[in-house]
Amino acid sequence: MNKFFTLSVTLLYTFLLQAQDYNLTLMHGGKARTFILHSPCGTYNCIDKKIPLVFAFHGLTETGTIIKNYSEFNAVADTAGFAVIYANGISNSWNVGFSGSSTEDDLGFANAMIDYMIMNANNCDSNICAELDTNRIYSCGMSNGGFFSYLLACKLSHRIAAIASVTGSMNSVTFDSCNPVRAVPIFDLHGTSDPIVAYTGNAQNGTKPIDSVLAYWRNKNGCSGNVITTSLPDVNTADGCTVQSIHNAVCNNGSEVLHYKIANGGHTWPSMPFAQYPEFLVGKTDKDIHASQEIWRFFSRHRLDETTAIRKEIEHVPQIIFYPNPVASVLNIDMENEGVLYISDISGKKIAVHSLQRGANAILCNNLVSGIYFGRIAKVNTSSNFKFVKE
Repeated sequence: MNKFFTLSVTLLYTFLLQAQDYNLTLMHGGKARTFILHSPCGTYNCIDKKIPLVFAFHGLTETGTIIKNYSEFNAVADTAGFAVIYANGISNSWNVGFSGSSTEDDLGFANAMIDYMIMNANNCDSNICAELDTNRIYSCGMSNGGFFSYLLACKLSHRIAAIASVTGSMNSVTFDSCNPVRAVPIFDLHGTSDPIVAYTGNAQNGTKPIDSVLAYWRNKNGCSGNVITTSLPDVNTADGCTVQSIHNAVCNNGSEVLHYKIANGGHTWPSMPFAQYPEFLVGKTDKDIHASQEIWRFFSRHRLDETTAIRKEIEHVPQIIFYPNPVASVLNIDMENEGVLYISDISGKKIAVHSLQRGANAILCNNLVSGIYFGRIAKVNTSSNFKFVKE
């Protein structure tokens, strides 16, 4: 299929030079298809590194800009060093086979965007090159975008390393025709009180119950061993929600099936910073987890070629997520384990020390003057370094 890419030479050369968004267009199926591409570089050091890619697909009636704003994926991407694509569905929807819904070739569009990134990500200027890591391309989405991510797991499992669905599911069309060529790591986040995509499914439109979707992927991925169920900390007791982790960690080729069951949760993106719709329409928003942080934590464990990689749990290096960058007053640090933060100025002088707990930490930076600072987080037998800017 012919594809015509429209992007200026300047953008080609500066794509991965600075952290910013680009509004791009490519012709697919005779139609102009648009998407927002976020580059982490400038904030994250992309020099001589392969950059992962995350697709974040919007829900029905939404746009790429909307999910970009409420998911806050850019902040996570700028810290962890991955690019994000927020694509726009025609008529604000994705074709997942529902009767009377979109008939666009969205599967082909996803393929075309991957092809585009492979051809254009590795452009160099000022001796800075950033190659797309084709072993680390991921898809996630909200609602209709979650349904679409499941479709990609079925149809593009040779290109998509792992998927996550927030308030989405699988319909009977996807469910009955799914034939992945490999075990696909699956992360599903869904509220038990979702009034739009019911947790228990909808026989009328063919939406499968979440329990059936999880059972399907456990079987497809050849999962064995016990299902580990854990109650996550009820960090925000005022949100009316609690989260239970239901985890199959022992599956073929290093894959896994992880489910966050959000008790009383509605049709929302956990920890979204603003209400997209009134609570009486979509239900409660869980504030105990940050969906985008959790999704990247899951994605970062997986890659397409993991069948040839040695993946031992003891070799796992706990991930640190910090945001925003630049910092106005509060630096947020998300930790898997406890540690100690040492902050130094650009001359190397140590100016602050903070104890860090497992989970979310808020570091006040009001006393720092504007400039560049370095952080070192010391943990048992290891340490991590990062750079941030105080506004």
